[in-house]
Amino acid sequence: MLFELSKENFNTYVLDSKTKVLIDFYAPWCKGCESLEVILEDISDDFYGDLKVYKFNVDLDNSIPDQFDIFSLPTIILFEK
Repeated sequence: MLFELSKENFNTYVLDSKTKVLIDFYAPWCKGCESLEVILEDISDDFYGDLKVYKFNVDLDNSIPDQFDIFSLPTIILFEK
């Protein structure tokens, strides 16, 4: 299970992170997002310590997706420093 980010903790876990962070912008109704979650969990396990993998539900808050011009789902963004 991937940790779910919110607007309140996004800066702490992503922008202030010293390691690489992969974010899955998703919605619960998105079938492609469901399929991708299993792959992202494997990536999280395989790169534990070198890469953090989180997810962000765009239905709960659109300010963060808007900030990064997220227009379609699923969208994955890799953040580094």
